[in-house]
Amino acid sequence: MEAPDVGAQPETTAAAVGDHEAMDMVAEDNMEPNPSQVLAYSETYSEYDERELLLLQRTKETVQMIARDEVNDAIAEVFKGVQSTGIAEADYQRQCEKFHDMLIDHYRRTQSTVSVSPIWDGHDKPIHTVFVRPNLNYITIENDGSRRKTDNKVLQYKDLVYKENKLIKRVIIQGEPGMGKTTLLSKFVLDWCEAASPESQEYRANFSDLETLKGFKFLFHLSLRDSPETSEVVKMIKTQLIDNMYSDEDERKQVYTLLQHIMKTEKCILCMDGLNEWTTDLNNDPFPIIATCHKQCVALITTRPWAMVDKRIKDSGIDLLIEVSGIMDKEQLVIFIIKSRQTNTSKSHKRFMSYVKEHKLEHFLASPLLLTLLVSVWINSQHFSGSLCEMNCILLDNLFRKATKHEGKFSQAQFRCLKGTNYIYPRVEILNSLAKLAFECTFSSGKSLVFSKEKVLESLSPEHLNFSLQAGILSERYISSIRSEFSFLHETMQEFLAAFHIAQSNVFSISSILGTIRHVLEICQVFMYLCGLDIEKANTLLDSAVHDLKGDISHGLSAYVNGRYFKNKISVFHEENKNLLKVAPAKRNDTETYDSNAHCVSIAILFQRMLIAGFKEAEASKQNVSYLVCNDFIFDEYLHDSELGYLKSMLMNNISRVRSLILQSNTLQTKEILTVLEMSKACLRRLDLNEVKCSTEWIASLLIKLASLHHQVQCNLFDAAVNNIYAEDGPDVSLSDVQSELLSCNMSLIDLFVRNGSRDLYGLLRGTSIGILALGTTDDVSLAADILPTLSKLETLELNEIWFKDRGCVQLPPTLKRLDLCEVKCSTEWFGSLLIKLSSLQHQFEFIMFEVTVNTRYAEDGLYISTSDVQRELLSCDMSRIDLFVRNGSRDLYELLRGTSIGILKLGTSDDVSLAADILPTLSKLETLYIWGTFNDRCAIQLPPTLQCISLQEGECSTEWLGSLFIKLSSLKHQVKCKLFDVVVNTSYAEDVYDASISDVRNELLCTDFSHVKLYVSNASRDLNQLLRGTSLGILKLNTTDDESKCCCAIV
Repeated sequence: MEAPDVGAQPETTAAAVGDHEAMDMVAEDNMEPNPSQVLAYSETYSEYDERELLLLQRTKETVQMIARDEVNDAIAEVFKGVQSTGIAEADYQRQCEKFHDMLIDHYRRTQSTVSVSPIWDGHDKPIHTVFVRPNLNYITIENDGSRRKTDNKVLQYKDLVYKENKLIKRVIIQGEPGMGKTTLLSKFVLDWCEAASPESQEYRANFSDLETLKGFKFLFHLSLRDSPETSEVVKMIKTQLIDNMYSDEDERKQVYTLLQHIMKTEKCILCMDGLNEWTTDLNNDPFPIIATCHKQCVALITTRPWAMVDKRIKDSGIDLLIEVSGIMDKEQLVIFIIKSRQTNTSKSHKRFMSYVKEHKLEHFLASPLLLTLLVSVWINSQHFSGSLCEMNCILLDNLFRKATKHEGKFSQAQFRCLKGTNYIYPRVEILNSLAKLAFECTFSSGKSLVFSKEKVLESLSPEHLNFSLQAGILSERYISSIRSEFSFLHETMQEFLAAFHIAQSNVFSISSILGTIRHVLEICQVFMYLCGLDIEKANTLLDSAVHDLKGDISHGLSAYVNGRYFKNKISVFHEENKNLLKVAPAKRNDTETYDSNAHCVSIAILFQRMLIAGFKEAEASKQNVSYLVCNDFIFDEYLHDSELGYLKSMLMNNISRVRSLILQSNTLQTKEILTVLEMSKACLRRLDLNEVKCSTEWIASLLIKLASLHHQVQCNLFDAAVNNIYAEDGPDVSLSDVQSELLSCNMSLIDLFVRNGSRDLYGLLRGTSIGILALGTTDDVSLAADILPTLSKLETLELNEIWFKDRGCVQLPPTLKRLDLCEVKCSTEWFGSLLIKLSSLQHQFEFIMFEVTVNTRYAEDGLYISTSDVQRELLSCDMSRIDLFVRNGSRDLYELLRGTSIGILKLGTSDDVSLAADILPTLSKLETLYIWGTFNDRCAIQLPPTLQCISLQEGECSTEWLGSLFIKLSSLKHQVKCKLFDVVVNTSYAEDVYDASISDVRNELLCTDFSHVKLYVSNASRDLNQLLRGTSLGILKLNTTDDESKCCCAIV
């Protein structure tokens, strides 16, 4: 019998570290064999002699010793790991504390002071001695995407960084130039330093809840203008902070590695100043990139408002929007600045405020930058007219004084703003060189606020550069030992100097300016300064620049005049004593794309705002303001009193050139309105009166004046109270006195839109020859019901936002040729009776429906009414003369059309085509079909046999869809036209991009008799060429030479 392997089992047991039996075996250092175990072994191995049993016992002891040592070593390794982890954590905390303290020291050296005089560079004071709390107003982003400034103010830090106890990821702080955005961020930084490492018990924080900032272990302050080629925040921190705080390269790398871990694990605030000055082209992200794993970082980003009108910025990308709108206590800032600028009290703030009031300079107090400059000018006993051009020249003159002792005045200054200067004339060539540099950097391929030394030396000599640096007009920042960057003292100075270059240049190239910008609104500050320097050149620039905006402005005015937008679709607000307007075009919440109407209205208002600023500057600079041409005037509710005065002055200066006049309430006197109509009768196209109160006599005079223009003119009367009691001479005026003259006028060219009109207004219109009438409410339709049949020349009627329930149809005059329904709700019974009424007209009729909901639920009394009766009557009508256009129609609408004799049908969307697909074959007299939309897969449209023409308008379709449509057309067996206008035909629109089904369609098309199809193409594509290649197409007509080149193979 073979002896068992006595060493195997104990070794296996001991090796299993997790085995409880093995652990018990090594629990004690001197483990003795259990007697019972020895007895068991003796019984088991009784056949062996005593020598063998002794060997077995020694082997067991040896195995136990080995197991005990292995387990103890494993436990030691565990304790060693725990100990090393503790050492690593402690080392990480020490490194963080060291970096944390270094940041605080760096910030207290670099962010603790602010300049108290733009004139004297280097004359700075601690921020806490001059800081006045700014007004920080919330801007709400509504569900529809509109942005509305509120009266609610930020009063604590927790409101900036937390919402419902959760961190706010991205906070946008917007404000106009000189509003103190940069100083505000510096104060935030210093408040954080004080929270993290208190230095003074008397320290005054911006907000009282300093402990909120203490909850953030790190704060990183970044200037975006200093990282124009960097898109990632961590890389900005490295170049702007780490590289400036540490000199050793290895230490920089170590801290940068530490930064990665900090950003992942610690709560941090990222203060980023100047989004509008960040010009990176490295990605499509409108904001600096913060890695997704940096989940505990809050970004505070400052910017100018125009930078937020960026189509890349989604509503979802803005967690909180704040507006810096001046300071809470203007006089307190005046006191601080005066105190910091003089050693005695010879000039008090009360004397300064009297000076401001006397010279009507209150609007300069809205901006901390301009306030500080104005105080400096006043302290130096320099008088100021209110021109921003003059203000910039005063600033430049004082900066020149720092670099030269030579004085000299202009004997015949080219520009009025230079007359009072004392130090510019001896070095005027430097001013011209700086102006050239400013122009080149403003109108290069992309506006640059930071530029290289090579760029500077293209315009300035080394001597001129040194002078500019000494004067403080230019500043230099060293990026590395071999590279530095330059910038002007302030962006507004660069913009003034760019305008100065345009004004003093004999070779005035508009193309060099306009070729680098999207539209003139991007250079609104430059335009304003140019108006103060040379208004003729400003107007020349305007004439050329406005060409690209004409479409948007015209569409915006039409949208405004026609009410094709809602007030909550745009956000417009202004500040007291401030002539700067911000308009944020709203976005639709579902698609986050711009509402085109609201966007264009915003452009129109912004354009006018720019003209007002230019007019004001020209007037202050004693320029001939008659040179500034303005054709469109919007007197809206957002205008400040001072702005209203300037706009009225502009109107009087352009009284013979008015194209559009839009008035809110009684902004102008009634006599002034009639004067404008008389003087601008050759060019007036739009007149909009909102919430006006006037007599019937006056409104009759207005209509008579409009009728005398002898061209198409649009007149809107919204919420206008037209009543006999508003007669200007006091007593009531009888309608008969004025209506007889009105009845004799030809009003067929007047397009009149009334919303919330009065009974007296409609009574005045009875029997007139008005040509186009639009009604804005259900009440307007009711009030106008009796007079509509009396309008002898009414050709177009438009009904907006109206709800029709019963069958009582609008009474239509026999002259009517077009009816528009926009956002109308009606029952199928009402709509059917309307179609019956239209079919009775004995001429071609255009019927347009936008967003019209036809539904049986809209029947009167809320009860379901069968459509069988009205549909039966409808089927017996001849509707072949009706040209029907439907966009976003309802299923009930199309069901009502089933089997009718409609002659022309236009379907405005892909959904309309889908809803109408089943009823198309039943339209017994349909000859022409127009469709808009995007179409994939095979064409599902069933064509009626009477079809003579199908037209695709401005859409997209796959080659499979178009090919199958061609096959359906070929089956009609008679001559048929197919028109493609701006239709993109591409295989990529097929859902599977390209599959065998496309080949099947093409093969089927090659076998089809296509000879009786006449194809018209405007703007062809190469995929259309491939689809037509080798077919039996009968006639092909192309609109452009490019189409011919793309389809030449198909022609052959």
